[in-house]
Amino acid sequence: MRVYSIIIWNLEKKVQLSELVNLEDFNFWEKSIALNIIRKISQLTIEVTEPGKQISILHEGYLCHVLNRNNGLACAIITDQEYPSRVSFDIIIYYSDQYYKEYGLNFPSEPFLYDYIIEIQNPKDIDKLTKIKNDIDNTKEIVLETIEQLISRGEKLENLNNKSNKLVDDAKKFQTQSQELNACCNIL
Repeated sequence: MRVYSIIIWNLEKKVQLSELVNLEDFNFWEKSIALNIIRKISQLTIEVTEPGKQISILHEGYLCHVLNRNNGLACAIITDQEYPSRVSFDIIIYYSDQYYKEYGLNFPSEPFLYDYIIEIQNPKDIDKLTKIKNDIDNTKEIVLETIEQLISRGEKLENLNNKSNKLVDDAKKFQTQSQELNACCNIL
């Protein structure tokens, strides 16, 4: 799962305001081509998205998720197909909100949330629902192991109970046989 870029556009002026890019999966010769493709796909997708709407477009194995905000900003995120769409739109909302609070519809005076692209590479680290799902899966595994241990323990207890019942039966047999033998000896 990988996020390749997050791009902010000013819809009124039709200019790119900010971008975060992570192209470490590409070799040196592919990086400039990949960056140009990312920018063009983002721009085209933003242009066809109506204000207040969100869309996702698949292009050659990469997903472009776009949200055109009603405040004049649009944000696009390019991910691989494995990256969850819900998480992508959560990132878009967070990133565009932070940008708008800081700069409005203007160019940033410094790189904006530069390290954010690194933090969002693993959706399990940033998405609360994914974290909860993982916690539930881990708890489920622990409960299943505990149930298996209880079943195993129950079988062992059942075996012990059967053996103790057999011992009780054997003791009763022994007692009746010993009483019979003693009765014989009392007569003499």
